[in-house]
Amino acid sequence: MKLSYRTKVLLWGANIWYFGEGMLGPLYAIFTEKIGGDILDITWAWSAYLVCTGLFYILVGKLVNRKKYKAKLLFIGYLLNALFTFCYLLVDAPIELF
Repeated sequence: MKLSYRTKVLLWGANIWYFGEGMLGPLYAIFTEKIGGDILDITWAWSAYLVCTGLFYILVGKLVNRKKYKAKLLFIGYLLNALFTFCYLLVDAPIELF
């Protein structure tokens, strides 16, 4: 499968984004402690996020696999990821992490 230039740019951008997000993981633990959480809250929230994200990726991937607007959907997915990551600024309690 040959990828277009735009798709390659989006995939590289995603890799850089996820690398940066992974580097900030330890700060996420400190953030959780500041709002009153502990290591168990981090574990449950992160595992719920990964399970939901994985299932959603599979579902959306199967639905749009034959569509012609793959690059736009890829961009929308990364935009939503960035938006929800910055929504951590609005979290005040451990229950809001979920």
